[in-house]
Order: sequence, then structure tokens, then C-alpha cells
Amino acid sequence: MPIPRVHAAISLDMPIETFRETVENTEVSPAVGQFLDEHRFDLNLSIFPSKVTQVLADFYKGHLFRIEINYKAVSSKSADLESLILSNNRSFGSPRENILPGVRLIFWDDGATRLILQIDDTDAVLNYSLTYIDNDLFHTASRDRVQRETAGRSSYGK
Repeated sequence: MPIPRVHAAISLDMPIETFRETVENTEVSPAVGQFLDEHRFDLNLSIFPSKVTQVLADFYKGHLFRIEINYKAVSSKSADLESLILSNNRSFGSPRENILPGVRLIFWDDGATRLILQIDDTDAVLNYSLTYIDNDLFHTASRDRVQRETAGRSSYGK
């Protein structure tokens, strides 16, 4: 099964003009590490389930390439996240996993879309988010950045 690319009224690769007409949003200041031609928006939560605390949409050259959905923290004793992981494994196959101090990252990829579950372990609660990335747009943005930063001397993406 492919990883979903549509969430509420937004979808990966959506043109920024359509997004601005469709969803109530606020453009936010650039964050460290953003691509040169990237724009980030904080979405109005009224179209998302009540357990969602923030949704960020990132555009590169006018197309939505990243959707980050942040959720209310859950108890470290809760089985909700393990259930989510098992459900995603059944739907999208075995993930790649990185465990770092205080953070667990779980990646599923179907070739077109990458899904990242990030779990931040802070004592008795777990903060978590799901991030959906359009692989083609992300790789284009990465290749453009490398070419710009190396004055075209890199073979990355060629």
C-alpha cells in the first residue's frame, strides 16, 4: 500500500497557490537548515483531528514537499505508538530505525513518499510527530543546494 500523500485538505506536490486558497495558514520565518527557495507555513488546526497540536507545510519552488504533523504527548506507558508502528509496518513494510539519545526515528519509504515517525522521549511522556516527504521534490531541493554550495562541482544527483 502506498504511503498517504493527502492529509485533510492538503497533499504533497500541491501548488502553493492552491494551498493558499484552500487552507487557512500563516507563513513562518525561515528556520535553520531550510532550502533557499523554501517557504514554511503553520496551518489552522480546525481541519485536523483534536489530537493534532501543530501542522507545518514546507514548499520548495512552489510545491508542497513536506508535511509535519505534531500530536499531543502520550504517556510513556501508552501502547498507542507501538500500535501505530505495527499498523504502519503492516501497511508500508518494514521500516528503517535510528535510535539516538532521547529520540527514536522510524522511516518507511515506498519510493515516492517517505514517512518519518519521530518520538521524543522526555521522562514520563512521549512527544511525537509524523512527517510526510515527497521524495522527488526533496531530492531536487537537496541536489540544488549541493550544486549551489559547491559551485556545480559536485556529482550528486547527476
